[in-house]
Amino acid sequence: MKKIVVVFLIVSVLFSCGNKQKQTSVEPSGAHPEWAYEAVIYEVNTR
Repeated sequence: MKKIVVVFLIVSVLFSCGNKQKQTSVEPSGAHPEWAYEAVIYEVNTR
């Protein structure tokens, strides 16, 4: 039973790492989106 679970996990990891091409039509305009003016953005700097 343990071998079946391990094989299933390995196979699922291999299939989830496929090369998927996402085509987006985002054009860099330099302007911030409307939600960004009122958003709270946190940054974590780990070293």
